[in-house]
Amino acid sequence: MTGSKTIKDATIKDVARLAGVSPSTVSYALSGKRSVSEAVQGRVQAAIRTLDYAPSTLGRNLRRGRSAAVGLVYPLPLSLVADCLEAVADELADAYTLTLFARPVTPQGLLEALRERRVDGLLLMQITRDDPRASALRGGEQPVVLIGRPADPSGLTLVDFDFEEAAYRSLAHLDGLGHRRVGIIDFPASQQAEGLGYALYLQRGCERARQDFGLGLVRQEAPAGTEGAYRATAALLRAAPDLTAVVALLGNVHAGVLRALHDHGKSVPDDVSLISFGAPEAAAWAVPRLTSVDVPLAEMGRTGARLLLQKMAGAGTQQQVIFPARLTERESTAPPGGSFGLL
Repeated sequence: MTGSKTIKDATIKDVARLAGVSPSTVSYALSGKRSVSEAVQGRVQAAIRTLDYAPSTLGRNLRRGRSAAVGLVYPLPLSLVADCLEAVADELADAYTLTLFARPVTPQGLLEALRERRVDGLLLMQITRDDPRASALRGGEQPVVLIGRPADPSGLTLVDFDFEEAAYRSLAHLDGLGHRRVGIIDFPASQQAEGLGYALYLQRGCERARQDFGLGLVRQEAPAGTEGAYRATAALLRAAPDLTAVVALLGNVHAGVLRALHDHGKSVPDDVSLISFGAPEAAAWAVPRLTSVDVPLAEMGRTGARLLLQKMAGAGTQQQVIFPARLTERESTAPPGGSFGLL
């Protein structure tokens, strides 16, 4: 083999040719499924070093009946759940690669991906109240974990956040301060019509609070992003100039809300109190520091990945983890007409 050159992207056939053996013998030498002589093993290893051959992990895994890949059926835009996706990737990095499925993916398509071993397990996001994927994968045998909750969660392993209680607690906090007229920066009607679980749970929480506290709620839907939140807040102020508080249900859009309030001559919390949903770091560094509901997207992703690893290892049982809603009071909420920001 003296003088042989490295072959870019060498195959098992190249290794076999250089070692003077058959491709199947190379495969046996690599996998250990059958014994080969020390001499042959030495020639195979020398050929591998010479050619800088990298055995196909995917091929080996498929022969073993696994793909070493996890399918992630993710929502669009990705920016809304970036923390969750990053946590999933970090948790799986040591053993699995992620295969991303852009929605929509049919239940049949997901079942085929599992049956054909293109993926060893599935993480589903953007769950609707009557999600056909959940119905098809229900039962606990499939290595599937949902990040979200359908109307009927029976027979499913899932991770979710208590969005209904989060909305209710936000409005209960404002009621306790004396607010009677509250603006809601809401999810687009298209997401509500689609039946997305979190949007409907938030609406349920708002309605329950309205009935319990007799609040006047003024809703304004907004597309995702800072500009959408700015325009929605401006529309709220035009529609209800007497409102004294705003709850931004969309995550991490407080910059747009604060700017719109400022541009309309409203001070927070002297004129308008504000509660935001999203990452605690963003709320804590805003001016003023925002009273917020912190949605633990990273922890939800991490927990979902761990549950899926357990299921793929055959050790997982059906589990449903619902992260509780917590409201952190900071400087952006006060009684109508007067501030008492926390220091």
